[in-house]
Amino acid sequence: MTLSEYRKTRSWKGAMDVAPSLIRLAEELPASEEMGLSFQLRQLIVEVPASVASDLLRGTELRHKSVLRLVTAIDLIDRVYPALDTTETRQAVEQLAEHLTGAGFRDELESPHSQAPAPAAPAPAPHHEPGPAPDPAEVQLTPDTTRIATEPALPHEPEHAEPQPPTRVAVQPDTAQETDVQPNSV
Repeated sequence: MTLSEYRKTRSWKGAMDVAPSLIRLAEELPASEEMGLSFQLRQLIVEVPASVASDLLRGTELRHKSVLRLVTAIDLIDRVYPALDTTETRQAVEQLAEHLTGAGFRDELESPHSQAPAPAAPAPAPHHEPGPAPDPAEVQLTPDTTRIATEPALPHEPEHAEPQPPTRVAVQPDTAQETDVQPNSV
């Protein structure tokens, strides 16, 4: 779907159509809710259509969180301010939520002739029956089986290695100074 097409979808139009009733409801809330429920509603007025557009353009699932926040805000307003009449707004929000979270979300373009087919469900992954778990007593670990594959192998030193004499290494070639260095310390 292109950027210009998402504005023609039922989902985006429905999210935009519910906005005026949300604004009216936000304005009816007391001034003490300016930074509370009223603020939440005003944010959702933009967030819901934006998440719908994102889902249509990118195939994401952002709308679910926005829709749940919107339904929750309406529920809270009903509980905290039962004198406010939210019936019309609640019905519009619930219808929108049904559509946005239902299987018909991608039915989208309003013209019946331009409807795209619903995306096919991904094929299920092949199912492999697990074999019997090995008995832990029978599993034998060797040093090689405990090493991570990307970890370089460490050189093995004999358990009873003879000490090596120090090796003379020139540190500063200009002054010909030499120092004693133990093997494996370089």
